[in-house]
Amino acid sequence: MRKRRGLLDDGKPDTPPLTQGKLEELRTQIPHMRLADLGTVTEKADPEFIAIMEEYLQEFAKPGDGPMPCLHCGYPVIQDLAQQFLGARGGFEWGYVHGHGWCKECRWPIVMHHFIKDKSGKEILTIRFIPLQVHPDKVSLPEKENGKEN
Repeated sequence: MRKRRGLLDDGKPDTPPLTQGKLEELRTQIPHMRLADLGTVTEKADPEFIAIMEEYLQEFAKPGDGPMPCLHCGYPVIQDLAQQFLGARGGFEWGYVHGHGWCKECRWPIVMHHFIKDKSGKEILTIRFIPLQVHPDKVSLPEKENGKEN
């Protein structure tokens, strides 16, 4: 039996680990993000900027409407303070790389701060506190060596 984690814990079983089969299924079901998913692009927009943004956003899954459920476990990625303090499942946890983190429930990768660069490496735009889940095409499972994960 699973131990409850807090007052808002729903009591459901722990999320099973991500398998190669589940990852392949998500790859076929989840569309990539496009610039148009953020809103209308005006005719005045610089074509080079649009191309850079389209390339950058391809790394991420298209967000749905309303609360953002995690692609793997389905729990909400964004929570208010009360949900966090009272132990609701899901939520975002900061990682080791600046601006990156994961779902607290299942560790699906999420980028919260975006440092967008042009082809020469010059930073052209910084967007902070916009959680985008990494598309399953960019996620891989750890390789196993002699039956053990590296």
